[in-house]
Amino acid sequence: MTARARALALRRERLIERGDRLRAELESEGRDLALRLRVADRVVGIVRSGPVRALAIAGAALAILWYPRRLVRIAGRALVLWPLVRPLLPGLVKLWRERSASAT
Repeated sequence: MTARARALALRRERLIERGDRLRAELESEGRDLALRLRVADRVVGIVRSGPVRALAIAGAALAILWYPRRLVRIAGRALVLWPLVRPLLPGLVKLWRERSASAT
């Protein structure tokens, strides 16, 4: 075996060891991240469920009936913020569609 071939074989072995070590680190970090996000996934799942949506709609209907002046005041503030929010909407819609497409 030539010196160049030995050097390449040694380099290959080191790269394989480094790849194995990095892969193990990624797996470990992925498990840690999954544990941290488990609670968030459960909360999002509950919020997206049918009964919670029905409660939110019922709460909005009650707010409209019981606090119409407050809602008009909030709507006025929202109109003031509309020029700031409007440029963000295409990105939010795209993000929403990507999330819903990946969920199915």
